[in-house]
Amino acid sequence: DRHVLSQSELVQGLDETTDLVPGRYEGGFKVWECSVDLCQYLVDSFSLKELRDRHVLELGCGQGLPGILCLLGGAKQVVFQDFNKEVLQGVTHPCVAKNIHSSAPPFQGGGHGLARFLSGDWGGCSTFLDKHQFDLILTAETIYEPKSVPDLLELLTWCLNPDRGVALVASKVYYFGVGGGVGPFEEAVKMQGIFDLKHVFSVDDGASNMREILMLTWKKKS
Repeated sequence: DRHVLSQSELVQGLDETTDLVPGRYEGGFKVWECSVDLCQYLVDSFSLKELRDRHVLELGCGQGLPGILCLLGGAKQVVFQDFNKEVLQGVTHPCVAKNIHSSAPPFQGGGHGLARFLSGDWGGCSTFLDKHQFDLILTAETIYEPKSVPDLLELLTWCLNPDRGVALVASKVYYFGVGGGVGPFEEAVKMQGIFDLKHVFSVDDGASNMREILMLTWKKKS
């Protein structure tokens, strides 16, 4: 059965208090503010030279704005990953095609050339991704649930190039009611002991959610 759920069917069960249906829909149809922060940081802190010819992975991509920006900056390839195939088909793929002015073929999954598309949870993604393949890994608003962090860190360990790889994790400082956020993620990184972590961007304007971007790189061997 190749029927694809419509957006309204996929998000059935949402109410005014949540943007998610656990295990079913992870918010990919919405543009989250931390993805905009990632775009701003890339524009302000990464030159075209740093993006050119890089292999990029965007995890939990939704609309895929940071990944699209990397394509426009000259990335060799961007892999867009989201939990829901329906999000990739209905939102990510059209956004990519429109913004890179491509007559992209109809979405078939997988993809080729400049952009690839991968759906499913993080626990199974490494099967479809080469070890240490990516120079830059981007993810926004994906550490709201502490129980998902171990899978994220395991995937980063598998995918990130140990020589020049950088992972940028954009997050609200607190996710009230679910327990995730910057603090718990930082503790998990310290416990894993594989990556160095730096706070490279913050928003604390008194008018919006407090947010940060964390940079992860492999610890240098002593």
